Amino acid sequence: MKTFKQILKMCIGVAVLVFAVWVFVQALQSENLENGDLRDWRAAGLGRRTVTAQLMIASDENLDLLVKCVDKMATEPGSAKRSVRDAISLCYTGILVNQNNYSQSE
Repeated sequence: MKTFKQILKMCIGVAVLVFAVWVFVQALQSENLENGDLRDWRAAGLGRRTVTAQLMIASDENLDLLVKCVDKMATEPGSAKRSVRDAISLCYTGILVNQNNYSQSE
C-alpha cells in the first residue's frame, strides 16, 4: 500500500508538471501579437495594440493613426486571417505615402 501511494504521488506530480509546461507554452503563443492574425488584434487591449505597432515600426510618429488604421482593417469582412504584420506594414506605408504627397504639394 505504501508503494502504491508513492507511485500515485509521483504520477500526480508528473501530471502537474506537464500541465504547468503546457500552460506556459500556451501563454507564450498567445502573447505573440506580431505574428498573429487580425482576429488576435481585435481581442487584444488598446495598450497591447499600441505597443505592438510601436515595436513593429520602431517609431512613435503617427502611432495613434496607425493603430486606428489597423483597427479599421480588422473590422473589414474577411480580414480575420490577414496577419497583423502585413496590416501594420500596409497602413504604415499608406501613412508615409500620404505624408510624402502632402509635403510635395506645399
